[in-house]
Amino acid sequence: MCDPSKVTGSCANCGQKNIPGSGFVKSDLVRFLAVESGVRANEFVDARAEQRKSEVTEVAGPTLQCRQCVLGARDVRDTNGGFQWGTQKEIVFPTRPFGMTPSKDRFLEYVVMKVDNNESKPAHGMGIRCGWRVVEVAGCDMRGEPVEEVQKTFKDAKLPLTVLFDVPEEEWLHCMICELSFPRSRLSSSMECASCGEGPSTSVPEVDAEALMDDWEDDTDE
Repeated sequence: MCDPSKVTGSCANCGQKNIPGSGFVKSDLVRFLAVESGVRANEFVDARAEQRKSEVTEVAGPTLQCRQCVLGARDVRDTNGGFQWGTQKEIVFPTRPFGMTPSKDRFLEYVVMKVDNNESKPAHGMGIRCGWRVVEVAGCDMRGEPVEEVQKTFKDAKLPLTVLFDVPEEEWLHCMICELSFPRSRLSSSMECASCGEGPSTSVPEVDAEALMDDWEDDTDE
């Protein structure tokens, strides 16, 4: 597989060219190099040969978008759904497990949906709450990376581990019906979300509440 650090590419969305590998979501770039280019077998072989010779491989394709475009689309989707983040906070985890569980399907990245109150796990005591979104892990940019990639990075990194989070603009609380977390302003006075009947009727991405309950029933606590 091509080394993303030795890649330059073009974005299919904004048209920008000569983007360094760091300008793409790493998992997207690796998947493109391994799968998308593999469909065009001869081109993939030529690209690898070019990389061995020049140490830089140029990539472009209809499914490859730069990180800026990926995050821009994410921000529009989240804002339309009433989810907004403001400040950032750095946390240094001294031990594992951390005591936090991510949402699996509702967001593009690792967003905390459950924090364990067990004092033996550091997350709650260090102030982490529902809605915090992972930005960096040990200096590695995790913006746009799927939950599985962030979890792998958590497990492979050495302790103590420094993690940078985006902090929501307002507190997230659980809907009394589906138990999913939402910003406080998105819940009714009876603590119900719009999908459950009484929450504010702002634009909300349609979700499968039954499937999302897996976030609670099958915890993957870091």
